Amino acid sequence: MLNELETKLNAIPQYKILFKRAFNDSIATSQKVSLALSQFVRSMVSYQSKFDEGLAQTNDPRRPFSNFTNSENRGKELFFSPQTNCAQCHTTAAFIGDNARNNGLDAVLTDLGVGGVNNRNNDYGKFKVPSLRNIEVTAPFMHDGRFTTLEQVIEHYNSGVQNSQYLDNRLRQGNRARRLNLSASDKTALKDFLLTLTDRTFLNDEKFSSPFKNN
Repeated sequence: MLNELETKLNAIPQYKILFKRAFNDSIATSQKVSLALSQFVRSMVSYQSKFDEGLAQTNDPRRPFSNFTNSENRGKELFFSPQTNCAQCHTTAAFIGDNARNNGLDAVLTDLGVGGVNNRNNDYGKFKVPSLRNIEVTAPFMHDGRFTTLEQVIEHYNSGVQNSQYLDNRLRQGNRARRLNLSASDKTALKDFLLTLTDRTFLNDEKFSSPFKNN
């Protein structure tokens, strides 16, 4: 596979130019590809969203942000509250989860997730908790793309979580799947907050666009 990749890249004139610029050597090798991809991915850091601007002013995500609307602040309050437990899974500054989890998509599992790979019953139906940054532009949602809108995602956690023995404890209430009982305005507020995680500067950064447009 890697030999084939090297052959294909070396046959494309544009890549000869790009490898020359990056490595002072126009020959593509799998090692150079690995180094280039690693550097590129590590450079993709989103930190200029509306949420980031508000956080810089307060240093406390649970305090109201002066640059937020009332609805956005209400959504932020809900996100970090015990009522929703959103922040218990999306734990990092990038709003990525620390572990794979079963988020109650199905009571009867057709996709075993991590458990299908490692054959551990406790990992059945568990999937990576993705970043919520720039979620406005990353549809469709869930591991299988079953939801096309943020409204559908929010409603899943509000009223659609399916119970199973593998369901994450954060989505349980006793022996049942939790129901958030959000009002219509609260669901709108939660979506409004999620939209504040969109980083237009990052999304429109020229260095992440096509490397061929000027060649």
